[in-house]
Amino acid sequence: MAARSRTKLDCLDVLNGDEASAVLRHLLSSHPELIPDARQAANALLATVSFTDIARSVFEALFALDLDDLDADRVRRGTSSLQKRPGR
Repeated sequence: MAARSRTKLDCLDVLNGDEASAVLRHLLSSHPELIPDARQAANALLATVSFTDIARSVFEALFALDLDDLDADRVRRGTSSLQKRPGR
């Protein structure tokens, strides 16, 4: 599938998360009367918990562990690969 060109699509459709956030902040600062509507939309979005997404995230995190990571004795002794991974 060919990559979509940012110039051929509506500019709002191609914003990344940071860009969309900046646009929303600017819009709300220019039109504070929209804050209640934005808050309601955000609450509705946050209220839709996807149990499938949560389950997938938990599965991926657990699946990424080595069997050594699950060995409590090795974790206590500090010989588990869990302690050796960067960022942990």
